[in-house]
Amino acid sequence: MKPRYLIAKYIPEPIRNEPRNFGVLLWTQWGIVARFLGEKKNETIDSRSIPGWVSSKVSYKEWVYYWRKTITTLSNSEVSQFLRLSVASTGNYILCDGGEVIQTIIESDVEDLLTFLFETLVDTEIDTVAANNSYELKRTCDIIIRKTKVSDNPLFKMDQSIYCPIASDVNELFHFDYYYGNGEPDKLYKRVPLGVRHIDRNVDSAAWQFDKVTSKGIISKDNGVALIKPTEEQMRDEEILKSISVLGTVARVINLTREEISLEREFDSMAIVG
Repeated sequence: MKPRYLIAKYIPEPIRNEPRNFGVLLWTQWGIVARFLGEKKNETIDSRSIPGWVSSKVSYKEWVYYWRKTITTLSNSEVSQFLRLSVASTGNYILCDGGEVIQTIIESDVEDLLTFLFETLVDTEIDTVAANNSYELKRTCDIIIRKTKVSDNPLFKMDQSIYCPIASDVNELFHFDYYYGNGEPDKLYKRVPLGVRHIDRNVDSAAWQFDKVTSKGIISKDNGVALIKPTEEQMRDEEILKSISVLGTVARVINLTREEISLEREFDSMAIVG
């Protein structure tokens, strides 16, 4: 079964029927997950983060709580039961069938897919091109990690943060997606999504971190790896190519659109043999 999703919409004036998207509910064979504007990681709602276009924060919380509570009873349901949620919603708060996700996913892809749908469908300031690029980039890396089984090596870690001195008595915490080393890092990898509005911000942030960890001797330049996956259209964009060139001055860049085998060989060399 392909994943299917519903979009939570708020309609300020039902007569005018001008809905605003504020959440996504995703059904997969492994259960139902959801995300709504204003929620913290523990699924509680921060009133200050509820969109200003919502007239009643109380009713907003009540609807989110209602849907959260309802999907817990449907977690192992058939998709037909999940779709019936959209029939039950009325008034200012409704659920609409968003359709089926064409891609085949595995269980570990569920949260990434939910993030992608939320960032591209909900009324946020997210650059949807960057969100799509981030999703495709991570999926490619995940496939390579599973194929090479590099994660079986205890020296290879995912989602690691390290402190880097940037001035006298000042340390900054930098996040890297992949880390290889025993105690101290030998190699650091960072996925760098490419988009439209935030292209400079994403590249500049990654370049800043790579520049600092190499200049402070934490790793060598060749052992700092920026992972990108530009579309063919982006590869013809002079501004994006310029930004990628800048990134290449402080780290080794692997373009997964054209050099996927390079990362596969690199991870394979770090995997445990036998």
